[in-house]
Amino acid sequence: MLTGLLDVPYRKSFALLEELLERREAEEQTLAISTLATQLKMQQNTILQSVALLQTEIEKNGWENLFSLSANAKEITFWFAPYFQLSFLMPYFVKKSFAYQVLTYAFNHNAIDSKHFEKVLEISSSTFTRKIGQLNQWLQKYQIEINLKRTNVLVGKEKDIRIFFMMLFWNNYSEGDWPLHTITKKEVHSLFRRLKHSVSFNTTQDFTKDLIFSAVILARWKEGFFIKETFVEEEAIVNPFVNLSEFELFFKDADCKIKLDK
Repeated sequence: MLTGLLDVPYRKSFALLEELLERREAEEQTLAISTLATQLKMQQNTILQSVALLQTEIEKNGWENLFSLSANAKEITFWFAPYFQLSFLMPYFVKKSFAYQVLTYAFNHNAIDSKHFEKVLEISSSTFTRKIGQLNQWLQKYQIEINLKRTNVLVGKEKDIRIFFMMLFWNNYSEGDWPLHTITKKEVHSLFRRLKHSVSFNTTQDFTKDLIFSAVILARWKEGFFIKETFVEEEAIVNPFVNLSEFELFFKDADCKIKLDK
C-alpha cells in the first residue's frame, strides 16, 4: 500500500534499498552499479541520484546506525544493521509525499485548497491537477477518489473511505504526530474507554491502533457521514463501530461533545 504513495524520487530510492536488502550480509558489501541498473531497469545515473538522496536523509536524520550507502561511477557500497527493515523509514518518507499531504488535507477539511498546495509545494496549477490525476489512478484499487469538482472531495462508499484512512493513518503514525484535526487524541481516548462498555466494540491488541481507528470514524461522524448497515463479523476488526443505532444510544449522553445530525 505505502510505496505507491511515495514521490517518484523516493519510490526509486526504496526500490534500490529493497534490492540491496535482498543481498544483505553481516559485513559491508559492494555491488556493480551496472548490475543494479539491469536488475532494477533503471539508468545508472538514476541510481547515483537515489544514493545521493538517501545519503542526505541518513545524515539529516541520524540513521547511520541503521544503514549506510556510498557510490562511485562503477559500484555501490552498502551496509544494513541486522534489525533494519524498510518499514522503519516508510512513515517518514510517506509523510513527505504529495499524496499523503493531499489525502490528509482532504480528510481533515473535506475539501482541497489547490492554491495552498501550489504555494507550499511551489508547483503550477496544471502540475497540481496532473498529480491529482495520478493519485486517483492509484486510489482506484481502494475504490475511492478525490474529485475537485465536488463539494465533498472524497468520493466513494463511506466504508471504503473509512477503511482506507484507518490504514493510512495507522501505518504512518508516530508518537506526538496525531494526524486528525477535527478530534484530538485526548478526546478520542476518553470516548474510546466509554464506548468499550456501551456498544458492540471490537478491539485489537494495540491500543493506539484502536484509538486511530476510532478517531477516523468519529471524525467522519462529526462531518455528517454515516454507515447505516450492520457490518459482517470479518469487517468489524477494521471498522470497530458496528451498528448506527447502538451509537445513537451512546451519543445521547448529555456530556458527549459530538452531536449527530439527523
